[in-house]
Amino acid sequence: MDENLRVVTVNRSFYTFFKAKPENTAGRQIFELGNRQWDIHELRELLQHTRFDDYMVEHDFADIGRRIMRLNARQVEQAEGKKELFY
Repeated sequence: MDENLRVVTVNRSFYTFFKAKPENTAGRQIFELGNRQWDIHELRELLQHTRFDDYMVEHDFADIGRRIMRLNARQVEQAEGKKELFY
């Protein structure tokens, strides 16, 4: 994700697991994905920080059902000063 929390790149495993499509993912904010399924209040709060570890998400996703995931995120500054957030 970039500094505005827009998806920059996604691996094939994400698309497969979440039954997502590239045209509905790339360039969108994480909170817009999957009919706003990632618009989770606590996740929004955590993404305001530069780092978090072991955040447990228990959520009902429309296409894949209830899932429990552990998320970690780091904000990485690129050489040209552009920041991207990876999780």
